[in-house]
Parts: sequence; structure tokens; C-alpha cells
Amino acid sequence: MEIEEPPFPSAAATYCGRPVHGDGSPPGPLREFGGQPLYTPRRALKDRLDDDGYLLLRGLMDLEAVEGARVAILAKLRDEGLLSPDHPWTEAVPHPGQTFSFRPDLVRKDPAVNRLLKSGPIIRFFRHLFGETVRPLDFVWLRTKTPGLRTATHPHCDTVYMNRGTVDHLYTAWTPLHDVPVGMGPLMVLEGSHRRADKLADYWASDVDATCVEADAPPPPGAVPAHGRKPVWNPAHRGAYDIEAAGIPGTLGGRWLTTDFRAGDVMVFTMRLLHASLDNRTDRIRLSTDSRYQPDSEPADPRWVGVNPIGHGAKAHLDMIC
Repeated sequence: MEIEEPPFPSAAATYCGRPVHGDGSPPGPLREFGGQPLYTPRRALKDRLDDDGYLLLRGLMDLEAVEGARVAILAKLRDEGLLSPDHPWTEAVPHPGQTFSFRPDLVRKDPAVNRLLKSGPIIRFFRHLFGETVRPLDFVWLRTKTPGLRTATHPHCDTVYMNRGTVDHLYTAWTPLHDVPVGMGPLMVLEGSHRRADKLADYWASDVDATCVEADAPPPPGAVPAHGRKPVWNPAHRGAYDIEAAGIPGTLGGRWLTTDFRAGDVMVFTMRLLHASLDNRTDRIRLSTDSRYQPDSEPADPRWVGVNPIGHGAKAHLDMIC
């Protein structure tokens, strides 16, 4: 049975201090997946992913595991002196003047985070979806969004960061580590954007760590044929489709969609779904993780797997013969 998502105050949904809809439609609610995903036929799950580009799975994660990961991360922020001494550290109030948003180093090999993201319900879900053994990418993205207008994530699709392995069967799971209402800056996705190949194909084909070598010039050692892939879409954007959110619905169509997320929820989405985050307008740090999953039988992007994944950047640079 489908469940209608309750409305939320669109005034709370801002990006860099401005409404996200510009002159277009106001943001809308995400569509919940109303069934039991572990007992839903695989074909129905894939059809929903094809239709929407995402699955909002309410209450999938074990709450004890979510809380364990949250506390483990906050303890590390406390030990670094990044939390306010005037509040209990578990309340996640940042130290005055501190601004930060991306701390994957805090969760590398962390047992509480591994328990949450690399075992239990999330692995059972993807094993059911794939019909085979699951390979989580080893690198886990931790977002530690402090309050204010400077930590919103720019609109982007994940494929430009991880397209050297499978793309069609690689999925992101966005996991809030506590309740994240709209005013706290949760994930938002652009409605129907995963189907906009007419507008986004060139962007999807780009590789954030690649540069183009002219075909008639002597290729440097290690250069590879582009084979349809291209260098990064816009070097100034560092992989983002754009650094503004308000004008994108007018260009691509659709609305920005979001919701009040709760601890235990998971948002699963495809590599080609355009997404971003809203402003954190509270006084607390917003904690969430991005983890990725694929069938074990398919090739994985080498940037994101191994004991110490290199991620993207200088070590992941690739010359493409264009």
C-alpha cells in the first residue's frame, strides 16, 4: 500500500539561503516505498527504481546500530574539540566558529559504522535486490554538516565520481544518523532527473578525475581511450552539475523533492539521479553517511575499494585520449 507523505513547510527548504524553486514549482515530498522491501518481489523494486530513480525506505535500519554510529562519530568530534563545551556532547552542538561538512576520515574502519553499513538490514536488502552477493564500496562518505549556509552540497550525480566500474548496478544509500527534518538540511533529489539523458548525457559521461589528451598528440604513459567517457563536465564545479539549485528545475524540469527523515530511514538511489542538500538552519550538526553497493560479480571502481581507498583527486588522475 502506498503511503502519502505528509506536507512540509517549503519555507524551511533553502539552499545557500535562497528558495530552491526559483521561479518554478515549490519543492515537493519524496514518495515513500510503502511495502516491506525485503519481502517485495525484486522486479517490483527495480521497476520503482526505474520509475522514480530512488527508494525511500522508512525504518529499514536497526535503531541501535544507527545510534551506535552516531555516538561513535560525535565522540571523535568531541575529542577534537569541535563540539560546544556549553552543551552535552551527544547533542551535537558545534563549537562556536567551527564550520565543517565532510569527514570520511572519522569513519574509516570504525566498527560501529561498519556494523551499520556493511552488515545487517542494508546488506540483506541489496542481496535481495541483486539476487547475489553484495559488494559494499570500502570508502564511506561521512557528512558532518554544521549550521549555516556554507555547507550545502552542490547539485550533482554520483556517476561522475565513480564510473570506472559498474554504473547501472551501483547504488547510493543515504543514511541519516538521527532525525533530520527539512530545516536541518537533508538530502533533496530532482524529480525525474535520472531519465533526462537528452540534457544530462554529456554530464553523466564525464569523469571528475580525468583530463583530455588530444588524439593527435603523443599520449602520456598510462593514457586510455575515452570510449564514451569524458573529462570532468566543468572543472570549476569539481564534478557538480551546477553550483546553484534554484534554476535547475526550470532547465531540466521536475521539482526538488525532500522530506523529514527519521533515524532508521534509508534513501537508495541511482548513479544518475541529480541530488543535493539543503541548508542546515538549526543549531546542531547534521550527521549522515553515503555508502555504495553493487553486485559482487561486477567490476568496482578502483578509487573506492581496498584497504585504503584513494578516492578522487590527484592520485586518481587519468589521461583520456579524446
